[in-house]
Amino acid sequence: MIEHATPHWPIHHGGKRVLWTAHHTITKNWFNFGTFPEIYRAMYTWTKTHQELSVLFNPHPLLREIISTEEVPGLTLQQYDDFLKQFDELPNGGVLQNTSQYGASAASDIILTDGASAFYEMQIQRKPIVALLRKDHTAFTAEGKQILEGVHVQTDISAAQRDILRLLHEPDSKLDKQIANTKAWLANDHPEYAIMQAMRGEMGL
Repeated sequence: MIEHATPHWPIHHGGKRVLWTAHHTITKNWFNFGTFPEIYRAMYTWTKTHQELSVLFNPHPLLREIISTEEVPGLTLQQYDDFLKQFDELPNGGVLQNTSQYGASAASDIILTDGASAFYEMQIQRKPIVALLRKDHTAFTAEGKQILEGVHVQTDISAAQRDILRLLHEPDSKLDKQIANTKAWLANDHPEYAIMQAMRGEMGL
């Protein structure tokens, strides 16, 4: 489904397409991947400055809930809602919510993400991926480290933004790694069966 998603870009702007996805684990009590509170102002300014780009923000469905139910240093629910409105009003900005992201990722030229699932899912679509990592994130398994070889890892938003601008104008040096990472997945017509079998095996069923 991800591989064959129909491309769809909801922003009516002719610039290079940047999909920015934000994970919901923005506090310090779970996986610790979410970077939204630290970077949203910088992303707004960057998007406003780079009118040659079309930037679509796609928050995890649980991001707003986390902000509304947990204490997030430096970010209130009102600030979040104000950001969504202001970002959506940018001539080259937009917000994608309550719908599948795969059409947008298929239509994008590059992806900026802090979401662990996006690190591998978007490799299926052969997109350059800039992965923004928190220094306190949950450790990767050996498989996770292998998947990271298919993305461009940064821990600073300014460096990540520079990577985006660079990768929009040169071939993705990680493409071969993406092909190797996803080869086994795409060779299986029904991976859901293998997934369920592995889960049953782990549970001793």
